[in-house]
Amino acid sequence: MSLFWNLLLTVGVVYEMVAHLKVWIKGIIPGLRAMNKARKDPDAIIAKTLLYNLKQYIFRVVFLMFFWYLIARVFRLIMLLDDIWTLGIYIGVYVVFILDIVSYVTMIFHDRYSYLTAEGVMTSVAVLRWEKFDFAWQQPANGELSQVLMVSTPKDNVPYRFEFSRVDCKRAHEIVASHINVEEKTKGDVTMISLSNGIKMPVIGLGVYKMNAGDEMNNAIKAAYDAGYRLFDTAQMYGNEKALGDALIANGIPRSEVFLVSKVDNGNQWYQETMKSLHETLDKLQTTYLDSFLIHWPGQNKERMLSTWHAMEEAYQQGLVHSIGVCNFEICQLEFLLAHCQISPMINQIENSPLMHDTELTDYCKTHDIRIMAWAPLQRGKFNDTLAEMAGRYQKTPAQILLRWNIEQGIIPIPKSKNPDRLRENIAVFDFKLTAEDMKTLDQMNQGKRTSFDPLTFDF
Repeated sequence: MSLFWNLLLTVGVVYEMVAHLKVWIKGIIPGLRAMNKARKDPDAIIAKTLLYNLKQYIFRVVFLMFFWYLIARVFRLIMLLDDIWTLGIYIGVYVVFILDIVSYVTMIFHDRYSYLTAEGVMTSVAVLRWEKFDFAWQQPANGELSQVLMVSTPKDNVPYRFEFSRVDCKRAHEIVASHINVEEKTKGDVTMISLSNGIKMPVIGLGVYKMNAGDEMNNAIKAAYDAGYRLFDTAQMYGNEKALGDALIANGIPRSEVFLVSKVDNGNQWYQETMKSLHETLDKLQTTYLDSFLIHWPGQNKERMLSTWHAMEEAYQQGLVHSIGVCNFEICQLEFLLAHCQISPMINQIENSPLMHDTELTDYCKTHDIRIMAWAPLQRGKFNDTLAEMAGRYQKTPAQILLRWNIEQGIIPIPKSKNPDRLRENIAVFDFKLTAEDMKTLDQMNQGKRTSFDPLTFDF
């Protein structure tokens, strides 16, 4: 083999090695970080997503293997391994082949991981289960669970989509303050979170307490639906279930697009009364099922509580309600119920705002996978100077700050309003986040003063 060809091949191989080493070094550090996350955290969605993206490069890798295999075979045919120089070139070809493969792998880690971290785009990540929705592109051919991560940049809000399959994301909604901010979404712009049984529920809703039948209810529901509300909270005690059902029909709102919550009245507790009242509620709301049915107050009669809960469990098993829960239950009452139930409550609706919150209760609910809903989240309009100053800094209203405080804790607020402008204002809380310092400031406003009955003493 001539000196010219040896020199030419040497330059080519060295150039390829250097070029690939640069890419390799550039990508290996973030790649190793991502893989380390996967090793330490079973929910490392970033790492799992990056690993899944390798599949799109399989064809390229196979092509490279075939390409370098052919080159190696040609070398073997046209030259004899009769000197160290030629042997070095031959070995160099294989080194370049290996670097080629490694480069593609590390480039994937570098490109995806850098985009997710260095560019600061981990602001809104959605985890979707295809079998819950009708997006055709989500359904994998083999019928297995497929997950989709949608990441939007804060600059242009353009979705950056990842897909990964056969990944256990059962706990994805619980990862809220670690390396990634997880929110779950369904159709449209309605942000959703999961209950313990997998049912998806909007993260904010509209309470219809004291709304009157007719134009008042109809107009409020239309304005709320147009603004993006998909959760409507009523109760037998409110006396306006039929008004809400009529409003949904009058406004042509599809049943499948809304999440309806009602509550058994105190006077309708005990098994038989609860079952009867549920069917009456379904008739008034003009629906065949409720998305959630709750016990309105615990009371002091434990036998009555368990009898009522047995009815709730049966309604759930019959498909009359898709989730069941309680309202105004304290820790001791939850402990008693959990010790004597077959199906655990999925929701506890309580009074929760900066002025009135019980951290021990909310922590207990989260530990036992009980989703919290917050009534009176706007403190019945009691806004102080600190709240006003904070709202000014965020260019938001005090009400939006209060609602965001709940949402950032994974708590579902159900503010009440009939005013179209207030309705739009109350749901416009997904374009900002409170700082840790401001969350702490709001936490410290707690006065522990209830605006209604004390669940530990109230009875009926």
